[in-house]
Amino acid sequence: MLEAVKRAGWALRYASDRLKSDYDFIEKCVTLDGLALEFAAEDIQNDYHITREAIREDSMCLEYCKQEYKDDKNLVMTAVDVDGRCLEFAKGALKSDTLVALKAIRNNGYGCRDPRVMEVIKKTGVASIISVFDGYNPPPGRLPKNK
Repeated sequence: MLEAVKRAGWALRYASDRLKSDYDFIEKCVTLDGLALEFAAEDIQNDYHITREAIREDSMCLEYCKQEYKDDKNLVMTAVDVDGRCLEFAKGALKSDTLVALKAIRNNGYGCRDPRVMEVIKKTGVASIISVFDGYNPPPGRLPKNK
């Protein structure tokens, strides 16, 4: 089963309930493919350490985390540090957090599609420099003008 999860995390869906509830097994799975988190037993999905390991391996698994973890600045920062698009899975308050939003923009400019992130861009005056981050070239008219 571990070999199957290594190839694709969703393979965990076919594991027995016993394996899906085995902490050590799931810990190995999420270090191979973070998206395996989606198919782990609920009590293991709710484990902070397992969640953090899954996010480190594949930041997009923030989508499958329990709601309170989507409001955890450390976990969200870990996710957006890898891929700014993960900001869409964070709770609202973190989308307005300047540090989180700027890190998301830096690691994938598409993070600035959210209106709350656009407000951070306006507030911080970074609209004119965003395009230098990681070669992001926003579509015409997407970024607000600095005030």
